[in-house]
Amino acid sequence: MFPIRWMAVAAAVLGLRGTSDADVGSRAAEDPLRTRIAELETKSARDDARIGELESRLSSLETSQDNQWLTQQRADEIRMLVEDILADAETRSNLLLGSGYDGGAVIGGGDWMLRTNIHMQQRLILNDRAAGSEWSFENTRTKFILTGNVVSPEWFYKVEIETAARSRTGLLDSYVGYDFGNNWKIRVGTFKPPLLREELMDSRYQLAVERSVVNYLYTIERTEGFAADYYGDRFHFTGSLDNITDSEYTLRGEFLIEGDWDQFSDFSSVSGDRTAMMVGGAIHLQTGANDDRLLTLDFSGKFGGSSLFAAIIRADFGAAAGRDTTGFVLQGGYRFDDEWEGFARYEWSDFNVPDMSIFTVGITRYISGHHAKWTTDVGVALDPVPASDPVTGWSAGPEGQVVIRSQLQLVY
Repeated sequence: MFPIRWMAVAAAVLGLRGTSDADVGSRAAEDPLRTRIAELETKSARDDARIGELESRLSSLETSQDNQWLTQQRADEIRMLVEDILADAETRSNLLLGSGYDGGAVIGGGDWMLRTNIHMQQRLILNDRAAGSEWSFENTRTKFILTGNVVSPEWFYKVEIETAARSRTGLLDSYVGYDFGNNWKIRVGTFKPPLLREELMDSRYQLAVERSVVNYLYTIERTEGFAADYYGDRFHFTGSLDNITDSEYTLRGEFLIEGDWDQFSDFSSVSGDRTAMMVGGAIHLQTGANDDRLLTLDFSGKFGGSSLFAAIIRADFGAAAGRDTTGFVLQGGYRFDDEWEGFARYEWSDFNVPDMSIFTVGITRYISGHHAKWTTDVGVALDPVPASDPVTGWSAGPEGQVVIRSQLQLVY
């Protein structure tokens, strides 16, 4: 464009200088040149306009791309925000409506948590003795168990209620406790004194259909009191003040020889588990009117599919019994596979005259671990049974008594 304009100026100057008659003829020849210059200037103007239009479109395109990138970025941010809101809403919903199964149906979490369990045992019992035979179906146990924490995870609680046959209905455990950390806990309320291991093992985790008769001869009922509990890597200690009025005290200690504490939550051993062994002992003193004393020692072992439990009990019930008595229990189990387990138990006591001895064998079909299992056992009393809790199926009577028990257990 620059050369064309100057050419036009030069042509105009030359035109002013050429004013003589001799130059008049040449002006006619210059007219096509001026026309060409005008055409070039017009084309240059059109090119400038087109270039401006293209620059405008380019700028608009760049702005559009920037906006599109910003729009995508904003969409991602909005999506993340929505996901956070939905996750928070789900969490709040879980706190209100339950957050699934974790050892029971769980409601809430964190500082406020409630875990619910239902434990059912339905039995068929056949008792054959000299006085005759009798059999019955019974709802041996139906338990409603509530555990969890309030205010903070350190404050824990348990409420256990039973509704079952033979007037076994009412409040069992009911206590609140505090976890100090460093393996120390305390609790106050209604609970089992820390005495016999067989009694302390929950009924859902027993090897046979029911605890031994020896256990029920020497066990102590639940008490209202205070207890302190310490769990170390190898040593576990529990002490309880059971009854202030009668001055009852119970102390129990356990030493882990090998394995983990979690392996002793039941009497069964799963194939493939590593070896675990533990010894325990306890003493119960009552310095009131009866002046009772009871000592026990026990051993628990698991050997990758087989298990062994042994306990000996020495008791002086003072005025109640009038003499010292002794009892012991020896039982073992063997896993044929993940579903079937056989077991046997022998128990003896000189609680009465003559001595009592009972031999029991049985088998368990694990449908879903302890959550659903079917157990059947057969027991033979080699000597008279002096006394027994009705839940065992045994009756006080002469030797030769035979008891067959078959139980379906469901635990949620």
